[in-house]
Amino acid sequence: MNRFGLCGKMAAQPGRRDALVSIMKEAFAQVSKFPGCLLYLIFEDLDDKDCLWITEIWTSKEAHDASLKDSSILETISKARPHLDFARMTQAKLNPLFGVGMP
Repeated sequence: MNRFGLCGKMAAQPGRRDALVSIMKEAFAQVSKFPGCLLYLIFEDLDDKDCLWITEIWTSKEAHDASLKDSSILETISKARPHLDFARMTQAKLNPLFGVGMP
């Protein structure tokens, strides 16, 4: 079974971390109900409080791509943009193979 995974570091601009966390809670509520989303985890970076790490597993890349066309998800992305420090962000596209707790 070919699944699609993402792992990314999201960085908030100084002083905007709490606002970004609040928006990411909204994103979680939306994405977790989206068809094809198997796993969506948000972590706080213990070494850099302005950074969040997001891990996602989807049934396919197409399912993930479809989520990015949803109007509520696009609106949440727009709300997050002013709070982001894009220069400090990174993302890896992954093929999940196996692991404890992996759907």
